[in-house]
Amino acid sequence: MRLMYGSMHGMNRSRSRSGFTLLELLIALIIISVVSAIAFPAFFGAVSANDITTMRTDVQRLQFQARSYYDAHSVFPQTPGNGWVTAPIAGLDFRPSPGMEFSLERSADGQGVVVSIEPLAPPHQYCSRRLGTSDIGNGIECVTQ
Repeated sequence: MRLMYGSMHGMNRSRSRSGFTLLELLIALIIISVVSAIAFPAFFGAVSANDITTMRTDVQRLQFQARSYYDAHSVFPQTPGNGWVTAPIAGLDFRPSPGMEFSLERSADGQGVVVSIEPLAPPHQYCSRRLGTSDIGNGIECVTQ
């Protein structure tokens, strides 16, 4: 009988404990941190490139509508106070993409308008293009501030 008790007692001692050690948890945390540090900048860079593509498309759409407005009224439209807006302005049926705002400002020479699009949230970057009375203007310029 005593032999049986001893063998049962040995079985209890050899039973493995479930769970993780502190060292295993720390190693897993370090691995997750390293992977996150590598993936985070790549993810935000992709969002930024997507924003620039959206802004370029919006500039092209806004440029077309501003040119159509000019052809009908012989003057370029402007946003109130040369500020940034998200809703259509009088005489111009343009809505920017979600999360974007636009501006129509008189050009420095007074003969045209500068069409600009920028995101509502940082990072602060914008795309713009100058429209003149006789030309469509230079290419679209995108700047990150």
